[in-house]
Amino acid sequence: PTAKAREHSTVLVYFSYAAAGLLHATHIVLKIIVSPVLGLGLNYLFVVLGSLVASFVIDWFGFLGVERMPPTWIRCAAMLLAMVGAMMVTISVAELDKNSSALVFFGATVVATIAGCIKPLQAATMNVLRSRHPNPSIVALISFSGGLMWLTFASAVSIAVFHEEGELEGGWLSAVMNDISVFDLLGG
Repeated sequence: PTAKAREHSTVLVYFSYAAAGLLHATHIVLKIIVSPVLGLGLNYLFVVLGSLVASFVIDWFGFLGVERMPPTWIRCAAMLLAMVGAMMVTISVAELDKNSSALVFFGATVVATIAGCIKPLQAATMNVLRSRHPNPSIVALISFSGGLMWLTFASAVSIAVFHEEGELEGGWLSAVMNDISVFDLLGG
């Protein structure tokens, strides 16, 4: 490979170090946010739907070095069937749950779908890391460590923004480790 190709590859690997953890942390936070609105079953239905759609697109275009898999009519039909099934379940649940606002419910389904889209993107990013570290355990450790770092950073920032002065006796790190949760941030 040329020097420019090696430089591009190196930049992509370093981007992947940060992105793998950030994507994982974002996926977790989004699922936590929408679970109270949708319930676990519907939340995971849309997470899986998002994962299917994102995987389909990543395979189609060969994003981040993933081997290209052009769509076939069977794969397209299966994707359409999954989307129709998810919409049918959503309509039936929305009719049963008259207490929720339709806009909040729809927004939660979109957020859950986005959370699902993140996982295949993270897998493609980790595929880039595997080019540098052939041991899958090392790649998983990098992703986990990166996610932990991003969640700690997000918690520290949220504490600084959302907590009142004097409320944190042990300092921000103590609050991150002991008693911060997404529901506290949302006022729940």
